[in-house]
This record gives sequence, structure tokens and C-alpha cells, in this order.
Amino acid sequence: MTRRVEGHFQEHDRGNIAPPSLAPYLVVRFGPEPSGPAIEALIDTGADWTALGPRDALTLLGRSYLEIDFEVAPGRIVIAGFGQGDTDAVISPMELWLRDAEGEDFSVSLQVAICEPSPRTPGPHGNWLIPSLLGRDLLEWFDRTLSYNPPSATLTESAPV
Repeated sequence: MTRRVEGHFQEHDRGNIAPPSLAPYLVVRFGPEPSGPAIEALIDTGADWTALGPRDALTLLGRSYLEIDFEVAPGRIVIAGFGQGDTDAVISPMELWLRDAEGEDFSVSLQVAICEPSPRTPGPHGNWLIPSLLGRDLLEWFDRTLSYNPPSATLTESAPV
């Protein structure tokens, strides 16, 4: 059975480097069951890793997220180009849940980059505004169809997940 996952386009704020544009997003859920919080993640074919942005990491992990010491945490990496610069992140195994066009949930196991917040205080500033990203580590399992007129995003399973 070939699964098809439908996404959507929404306005994506690129900060002060360019005006907002339409960008493809997909709703995913993280956790051992498909009942976790829904996160709208940007489909980013240029990202090596699927990455949780600070706002979504706080939603998913709660206050424990703010206690991570990104300088010494196991699995520490540096992600180039997260927002307008580089950021530290820690890699953690996670289940991502997707819902196919028939309404069936299925999961994909990945090593997800949890990005360091900058500044540490939550709010509409710094990298807190950057969305979570679906990177090539997930996207390699799917053929992608992006259309800007009319706006639509579809992932079609290309290999068993």
C-alpha cells in the first residue's frame, strides 16, 4: 500500500532577510502514540535533519526543555543555517506520526535535532519564531509534489517506512 500525506501552504515569515512567502507545511505528532501535540513543520528539502524549533520543543517537552545544557548534552551537534545563523542542538530518538490521506496514522522513527533556544526566555523573539523543520532524513522516504498554483503539498511513500 502506498501512503500519501497531504500538507498545506501557509505564510512563512523569513525575518528581516526577506518578505514573508508561502511555504509548504505538514502536520506531524511526536511521541510513542499518535495522540501527541500537533506540530506544523516546514518541509525543508535543504535541511539534513528534522529539527524541533524552540516553541515546539517547549510544547512537546515542557519545562524540562529549558533545563537542557546544550554545551555538554550527549548527542550535541551544530546546525548550520537554522534561521539566520547556526544553533546548537541535541539529537534524540523520536517517533513522528503522520496521517495519510485515508485518515490512517503511521509512524517513522528518526533521530530528531532539538534546537537550543536563543534567548532562553520564551517569547516572540530570537529563534523562538522559527518553525520546526522536516528534513531530508524524513523526506527521503517520500516523493514530494509541491504546487504553488493552487498551493498544495503532497508526500507519497516511495519506500517502506
